Amino acid sequence: MPDPRLFGRYRVDRRIGSGAFATVWLAHDDLLESPVAVKVLAENWTDRLDIRTRFAEEARILRRADSDHVVRVHDIGELDDGRPYFVMTYADAGTLAERLEGPISPELAMQHALGVADGLAVLHRLGVVHRDVKPSNVLFRTDRHEQRLLIADLGLARAVAHASGFTLAAGTPGYMAPEQAVMGGGVDARADVYAIGALIVHMLSGKTPRMVSDERSAESALADAGDISGPLGEVVRKALSPPRDDRYASAGEMAAALRRAGAQPAQISPGGLESRVDSPRQSAVPQRKERAADRLAAIVEQSRPPSTRISEPVSSPGRSRVFRSRGRRRRRWVGIGALVVLVAGGGGGYAIWRMNSGGSGPVTVSDGQLSVKVPNGWSGQYKSGGWPLDPFGEKGKNGHGIEVSEKVTDWQAVGSTTPGVFVGIGDSLNGKKAATVLADVQHPGCTASTPTGLPGTSKQWNCGNSVVYTDTVLTKKGNLVYVQVKRIGTDTAGTKAILDSVTVK
Repeated sequence: MPDPRLFGRYRVDRRIGSGAFATVWLAHDDLLESPVAVKVLAENWTDRLDIRTRFAEEARILRRADSDHVVRVHDIGELDDGRPYFVMTYADAGTLAERLEGPISPELAMQHALGVADGLAVLHRLGVVHRDVKPSNVLFRTDRHEQRLLIADLGLARAVAHASGFTLAAGTPGYMAPEQAVMGGGVDARADVYAIGALIVHMLSGKTPRMVSDERSAESALADAGDISGPLGEVVRKALSPPRDDRYASAGEMAAALRRAGAQPAQISPGGLESRVDSPRQSAVPQRKERAADRLAAIVEQSRPPSTRISEPVSSPGRSRVFRSRGRRRRRWVGIGALVVLVAGGGGGYAIWRMNSGGSGPVTVSDGQLSVKVPNGWSGQYKSGGWPLDPFGEKGKNGHGIEVSEKVTDWQAVGSTTPGVFVGIGDSLNGKKAATVLADVQHPGCTASTPTGLPGTSKQWNCGNSVVYTDTVLTKKGNLVYVQVKRIGTDTAGTKAILDSVTVK
């Protein structure tokens, strides 16, 4: 199905995320001169009454919440093909997941936790349990010179007043309360309280929290976050209590406890991970805070006029015949770059993160799931997000990928002489043969050969003008990993070093 141009009166710009049941698009309300996010039910679920009901219920809950702490719904409608959609607040500053490159300060963690608790408190007062609180469902929206935190994605939410107890074991490992992992375990507001505690552990440790089933595993989860002591430690310990009767009764009660522990409402400067700076061009940031500086640079870049800002998705000219470009910009794709189109999750839009690596040696780039070392001169920008697996016969499924280049919007074009690296994984690729995956890779106009001395299974393409692509399938921790390296000039040793450095966390 071709990409849409309009949802009702809303002019579609681009797709910004997709999940099992719906796709989120960035659109523009020309009447009110405002960007919006439009969530559309997936075509394959349109005829399922129960899924349509759940989709509509999410819109109604968000509308009733009408809070600065929760994504707002402004409109609802139905496309000509019967797919329902609703129009939401566009969160332009990304997700909490994108900001957790490592541990953050207890003060900032408490600020974010308080924002999450305040948002969930609104839902709990409506008799609604979110059930899937995690970093990717915590969004940030820029208001004037500051950002505010929003709770999003109620796809698993239910109105407690219309259910005697949840029977579906659902949620996200690491943030699920023990009772959520049990069929018929019954879920109430205290499951969301547990998730807030898990979020705090993640923010302080920089790692997805471990599952908790008893007091011993709860203490282990707390230990992962380092020395959580004093009032904050008491709040987190109570929130993570395996017996739910020992937790706070609601997010509102936990928010009050966080305030007593010293949490203050967030005053977040663009970028969200640093205290306010006097100038968006300020670069004197300690090395241990480089990631925060990168985020700030990305936000500043997106705020510039269209003629100078870097805002294109990584789908750029010069793509594979595996895909055809669709939507407003129709052009023929003539390189395998189509396989590495990244889809940002949630409503946060496309974020291209700048890197201030310094030095002259290889640079390690990691997004928490994947890691790769690249030559220093390649590390100007990186990007991570969802990776469409359609070209490999996995229609409608996404994996996860990361790409690094001096300019991520340019390197994939065959005619470009900018080098770059893409690394991608996908659960549905596991079990496929490496040769089968590589058989789907084509670089029209380039000459294929089989390189030697490289790990995994590889195919090399010489495209003229010294442009060489090496497409490789590796196996890491039971995962099939697709890697594309574009070099200018043949350098098998350099390519091998990049492939050897790939890790799956």
